Amino acid sequence: MRRIILIFWILMLLGVLTPAEKLDESGNVIRVPEDYPTIQEAINAADPGDTILVAPGTYNESITIDKQITLIGEGKENTIIVGRGVGDVIYISSDGV
Repeated sequence: MRRIILIFWILMLLGVLTPAEKLDESGNVIRVPEDYPTIQEAINAADPGDTILVAPGTYNESITIDKQITLIGEGKENTIIVGRGVGDVIYISSDGV
């Protein structure tokens, strides 16, 4: 009986600690660089309502956000976008981003 209770609590803990694939019921989760190598490629592939999760790293690109998506970096200390020296690093051309 103790073993069953222990297994139950371990499974419950794993469920709490495992990140969900969907952050929002209205869209999918796209991961950079796992699903797409660049943030802009992930944005281009995303549908409105999707969430883009950007893993820690330095990304040498400028990005344009032109649809209603959620862009989340995994830590401001570890997720860095370095522009190309021309124009804006991040340009938002859509409301509700």
